[in-house]
Amino acid sequence: MSEQTRRHVDMFWWLLDEILNAVLFVLIGLEIIVITNARGLLPAGLIAIGITLLARLLTVGLPIRMLRALFHLPSGAGRC
Repeated sequence: MSEQTRRHVDMFWWLLDEILNAVLFVLIGLEIIVITNARGLLPAGLIAIGITLLARLLTVGLPIRMLRALFHLPSGAGRC
């Protein structure tokens, strides 16, 4: 692939990523409008946030801490 073709392919995927992110946030916003009784969902939402943060810590934070020396990561890498 030539350098210009590589740039065009990278730009295509970047643009597609941006468009899909915009669509995702619009859909999330529309879903929030549709939800009428959010008070009953608040505890479930908080639990889901906690589970998500814990899963990120386990799947990203721990491997970065274990492999920091191997990949010569900067001192701030791995802080959660």
